[in-house]
Formats: sequence, C-alpha cells, structure tokens
Amino acid sequence: MSKIKILSGWSNPGGSTVAHINLTNLFNEKGHDCTFYGPHTWHLDKCKSDHLKEFSPEKKDKVLVHFMDMLTRPDVDKFVLTCHETNLFPLTMRSHSQYDFIHFVSNSQREWHGAQGPKVKAKSVIIPNVLSKLRKRSFSGRTGSYGVIGSIDPHKRTHEAIKAALHKGGLGCKVKVFGNASSKPYLLNVVKPLMDQHINVELMGHEDDKQKMYDQLDGVFHASERETFNYIKAECAMVEIPYYGVPSANSGAEFIEADGVYELWKECLEL
Repeated sequence: MSKIKILSGWSNPGGSTVAHINLTNLFNEKGHDCTFYGPHTWHLDKCKSDHLKEFSPEKKDKVLVHFMDMLTRPDVDKFVLTCHETNLFPLTMRSHSQYDFIHFVSNSQREWHGAQGPKVKAKSVIIPNVLSKLRKRSFSGRTGSYGVIGSIDPHKRTHEAIKAALHKGGLGCKVKVFGNASSKPYLLNVVKPLMDQHINVELMGHEDDKQKMYDQLDGVFHASERETFNYIKAECAMVEIPYYGVPSANSGAEFIEADGVYELWKECLEL
C-alpha cells in the first residue's frame, strides 16, 4: 500500500504547519499511512510525524514537498509541490518541472504567482486547507478583550491591527496579541512602543490550544498585507465571534468540510 509523506522546510508554529498537521491527521483518519516530516520539533506531538532527516523515499510513495527545493525527483509514485506562500516562496524563481503538479490553497494565491513573471507552466490544482476542529465560543457574554492573531512581523501589520482593536474597544478594553515574533526589529521598534503607550495591550505568545484562545475574545482584528488562505477568518466564523479584517487580508479562499478536502486530494493523488 502506498504511503503519503509530507516534507516541509518549516514545522514551527504557523499557518502552513497547522495545515500540514490537519491534513496528516485527516489522511490517517481515512485509512492512509501519512507522516509529516519537518526540521523543527513543534509538530512532533500533534500528528504522525518525524524529523525531516528521517525521510526515506519508497517507490509507491505520494510525496508532498513544501517550502524547500528538491531539484531531483525521487523514484516515487507522485511528487507534488504544495505551496502555502506568496512572496516568501516565489515560484517563478524556482524549478518546478520535476513535480507532477503544484498545489495552491486559493485561486488568489495561484494568480499572484502567475503575475510575478514568466508564467508557471506546470499543472496546478487548488485544494483548501483542512480547518481545525473548533466549537462555538463557550462563554456567551463579553470578555472585554479583543485579539490580534498571527506572526508578529511587518507583513502581518500587527501594529495596525492593535490600533484598530484599541479604537473599537475603547477605554478599558484589553487587546491580546497571540503569536510569535518572526521579526524582532519590528517587535522592538514598532509594536513595543505602541504597547508602551497602551498598558492594556498584552503579548500572549503562541497558543497551541485554539479553542482556549478564542474563548477569551470578543472579536479578532487582522491587518495582514496579504493572505493565501486566512485561517483566522474561517476560525472566527466557526467559534461565532466577529472578524474585523482589512480587504487585503481577504484571500477569497473557499472554506469546505474536511471530507470535501479529502475527496479533492484523493482524486489528485489517485488514492
């Protein structure tokens, strides 16, 4: 029986890592042997997983490659480039003829890559991410807190989301910022000064338990310069709290049930 192996150059907290964890768990729930390989340790206790250096190709494997360059195709059944980024991984600057097809998570993402230079001629498919399993927020009243969720960096424009939350919440409202700083200079030079002016802004760090995070909030503010999928918007709808996002953060991605995502992958990978 064939195995599915997901290889990524990033397995620390982030949207792509969550997507791969959820997809790995989905494949295994459907009876397929799937392992997520990454260079970090955060993913190891969240799905069937291993360190990237432990990957070994087998002839019947279906291999998905993310955020790394594999210039030589291994002797496997399917070899797929799965892309979750835009400017962080521009396809026009990379070889992709060795892949059977390229996977995108939204049409807007595919269009962005096509507009950056010579057309990416490889066959491609659009399959949305698997959403995390969340329920309606358990506390029905107001918590007095708004959230800003995501990596703290200039692309996410965390400071703009904080400002919008402060304006909306008014006097006494708390703003909780969930996420790790992927840009320390941005944190120190842009976000910290804003926090010094407003003592009710709190850095919460990354929260593994999404349900616990959303249960604390009356709404979420999002000011990202661009999103390929936008987990945050979908998750706010699932827990039934308001999502306040700027137009640039709206990827236009389709949010569908896990079974629907599986059927799309089943067809593409010929499972």
